[in-house]
Amino acid sequence: MDLVLSAVTQQLVVTPQSQNLIADIKAIPVNNIQDLKARTTADWNSSSCLLGAVYCHLYAPGTPAERVAAFIRHLREILRRRDTSRAVECSCGQRHPQHSVSQADPINTFVGFYNANPTPPFAFGSPVNQAFFDQAIQDVFPNDAEPQAWLVQTLHAIDELFRMTTGIDPTLQFSLMEALYARGFDSMINVQALSASEFEQALTGTVAYPFANQIYVVAGAYWRAKRNRDQASSSQ
Repeated sequence: MDLVLSAVTQQLVVTPQSQNLIADIKAIPVNNIQDLKARTTADWNSSSCLLGAVYCHLYAPGTPAERVAAFIRHLREILRRRDTSRAVECSCGQRHPQHSVSQADPINTFVGFYNANPTPPFAFGSPVNQAFFDQAIQDVFPNDAEPQAWLVQTLHAIDELFRMTTGIDPTLQFSLMEALYARGFDSMINVQALSASEFEQALTGTVAYPFANQIYVVAGAYWRAKRNRDQASSSQ
C-alpha cells in the first residue's frame, strides 16, 4: 500500500503536502489495498484528508473539485494497472509485463454504438454529430446518469489531450498525452490557466517538458477558437 500511495502522490517530487496526504489517507483509516479499492467516489469526496489533494501541486491547476477528481482518477488507474498486470517470466524466453485488455471497455463500446450510425466514424480530434454522440452515451450506460457523465468527461478529456499534442511528434503523442494527464492538464482551459513559464515548470521531469511551449501555443489557439465559437453561438 505504501508503494501505491507513493505512486499516487508521485513521491519522486516530495512535498509536505504529498507526505501529509499519505498520512491522512492512512488515518481514515485505510490499512491495505482492499480498503483503498473499497472506497467510493462519495467516500473520497467526504474525506477531509483530500484537502491535501486540493493543495498538492501535483493535482494543480483546477478547482478544488477538479483536483480531488484528478486524485481519484489517478488512484483508480494505478489500482487497475496493479490488478491487470502480469508477472515477468524469469526464464530464457523472458517476456515484458503485459496488461490484459478489458472486454467491457466503455470507450470502445461507445465508439461501436456511434459508428453504427450513417456518419463519418468517430475519431478524436474531429467534429462529432452531437445527436449521435448523446445517443451512444445513453446506449453504453442506459438510464444511469453518473457513469454517463464520467464517460462524457473522459471522452472530452482524451479529445482535448489529442488536439493539444497533434502535430508535435506522432511517435510520442500517446506519451505526451499521458504526461499531461498525469500532471492534471486534461483540458485546454487548465493549460491556459497558467502562464507559459508556469506550464513549462509544471511539466518538469516528464517527456512533455521539451515540448511545453508547442503544447501551450496549440492549446491556446484551440481554446481561443472555441471561446469565439461559443460567444458567436450565444449571440445568435
